[in-house]
Amino acid sequence: MVGGFFGVEAGYPISFGPNLNRHPDDLGAALVAMGQARPDALFVFAMPADQLNRIVEIAARNRLPAVYGFREPVDAGGLMFFGPKLPDLWRGAANYVDKILKGAKPGDSPWNSPTLSNWSSI
Repeated sequence: MVGGFFGVEAGYPISFGPNLNRHPDDLGAALVAMGQARPDALFVFAMPADQLNRIVEIAARNRLPAVYGFREPVDAGGLMFFGPKLPDLWRGAANYVDKILKGAKPGDSPWNSPTLSNWSSI
């Protein structure tokens, strides 16, 4: 999975350290450990909504430049995001559900992936 991801094949010195936390109390220790290891950046693709401010705060306190997969962490003080806007995804899902409720067969309706990615920074 890592091969060909973010330029690994091009010979850039990139290493990945996925961190899967099963309990909210594990999150702080994981981010502090990353801060002590001094990585070049932190990529956060998903997080529980109730932990958003905590992740942004800990990343900032440990001076970890962080890129998030959606806009809300930037609104909370995070560095930047790259990805789809969540309201656009919700709107697309609502349109899909509306078609099904009006009688369309789910298998006949195309499921569209987001075609527009956005980025924002503080």
